Amino acid sequence: MPNNGASSVPHRPYEKERKTEMERSLAKVRLFYIIFCSMLLFAAFKHLSVPLWKMIFFAAVSLCYGFIRYFKPANVLKGNRLPPAADLLDFVFVGVLIYLTSGIKSFFHVAHALPICGSAIRYGAWGGITGYIIALAITAAMFHIGSTTGSFPLQFHIIAGIGTLAFATWLVIILTEKERQLRNGLYLSSITDSLTGLYNSAYLRERVKEEIRRYYREGESFTLAFLDLDSFKKVNDKHGHLAGDGVLRQVAELLKKNTRGQELLVRYGGDEFVLLMPGANKEEGERTLMRIKRLVQQAKFPEAQAKIGISGGIATFPDDGTELDQLLVIADERMYEAKNNVLSNRANVQLPFLEG
Repeated sequence: MPNNGASSVPHRPYEKERKTEMERSLAKVRLFYIIFCSMLLFAAFKHLSVPLWKMIFFAAVSLCYGFIRYFKPANVLKGNRLPPAADLLDFVFVGVLIYLTSGIKSFFHVAHALPICGSAIRYGAWGGITGYIIALAITAAMFHIGSTTGSFPLQFHIIAGIGTLAFATWLVIILTEKERQLRNGLYLSSITDSLTGLYNSAYLRERVKEEIRRYYREGESFTLAFLDLDSFKKVNDKHGHLAGDGVLRQVAELLKKNTRGQELLVRYGGDEFVLLMPGANKEEGERTLMRIKRLVQQAKFPEAQAKIGISGGIATFPDDGTELDQLLVIADERMYEAKNNVLSNRANVQLPFLEG
């Protein structure tokens, strides 16, 4: 791919949106942590030798920084492995906070945990290691500077530690929740059909394996129906593929609303569907198939501007086969027999008129 010189990273709207959402979540933690630290800083004022105006100025600048980072997430899709200059301001904030609260004796050394965790979450291992090195450097600088006031009461150390732990926990919760949502989304997309929202053939195979194991464990058979829309190609040819997609979605929604109990409806491909009926024998499968045919024949499909029919064939485990592919072949053959019988009946009905 040629490089236009603008950026080596292609435009990826979905990924940009996802990373922007993560940035804003982390920025929210940053903003509330700045508020927490500012409140604790003012609470310790009487133990400090810092003028009040300096503390007010520092708190105001920090809050402005927090709000800017929240409303304008930065560095999305840059591909950085190390924290950029803007994120170094997080460490500057902690460094100044430690300096204002007596340097090496400060109760805010624990505050380094937040920017280190944030760097690790956003930039990976190298980001976390870099953040840790920066924190060590700031601590060494404070050791060199020494302290400007006496010791603080124990409660300040406890509050700073517990508060920082709470915010670090919040960061971990954000990360794990985003990862959980991503994993669930990826799993769902791997087992569902994007057009109709039905399960796909990959999921069907897993479910049939479960049903086969259950048969050998409990002795309960199952039946599946192979379904195919009649004359669907005419809809695509006459009205276009968008109209055809609309019909597929309508048929899928109709069938899904009328599945029962443990029945599983799958879009197998094109205009083909499979209905898995756990615990059903051949007779029950035939009755279900007839019910489906009536439902589709009686339904209206505005985008097709015509009646839509459906043909189907069933196969029962283990009478018709002991593997999914065997069952699908049998059901598919029976479906085509049923479809050909319908076409033959239509031809016989039309024949007298042709002869006349």
